This record gives sequence, structure tokens and C-alpha cells, in this order.
Amino acid sequence: MTGNRIAAMLQRTVLAAAKILAAAGVCMLAIWAWMVFVPDCRYAEVEWTNQGRILPRSAVCARDLDVRAIRKDGRDCLELYALKDGLPIGEHCAGPGAH
Repeated sequence: MTGNRIAAMLQRTVLAAAKILAAAGVCMLAIWAWMVFVPDCRYAEVEWTNQGRILPRSAVCARDLDVRAIRKDGRDCLELYALKDGLPIGEHCAGPGAH
């Protein structure tokens, strides 16, 4: 009888380990599928300019943009620009009298 108990316990242990590995595999597959099929930049509206100009998020993807300091109308501003062509996308300037 002792041998049958040990065999049954070993069988339950192996079955539990197999279930855990299967669940981990399904989770890893789901994460992989999400990373492959979901675009980096989802389409939504984003306002970056504080001037009412709405940009689609597909045009505002962090890996394609950078920010540079500029001076406009005597104020220090930050300009968001596209890395591919250097053209400005938007700007953010401090209010009048701000330092």
C-alpha cells in the first residue's frame, strides 16, 4: 500500500506541475500576441499645443519625435518635432511673464 500512495502522490505532483507550465505557456503566448498585434501608437486624439490644435496619436509616436528648446516672441518654448524630417509638430510656451 505504501508504494501505491507514493505513486499516487507523485502522479498528482506531476499533474500539478504540468498544469502550472501550461498556464504559464498560455500567458506567455497571450503576451506575445498582444505585443505583435497591438500597434505601438494607438489612434486617439492628443492635444499637445495648448492652442486647440488636435493631433492624431498616430502622428505623435514617442519613438519618432523629439523636443528642442526654441525662442518665440521673446519667450522660451519647447518644440515637438518629427525626427524623420525635422518639421515641427507642436510647441509649448510658458505664459507671459513666466521665467
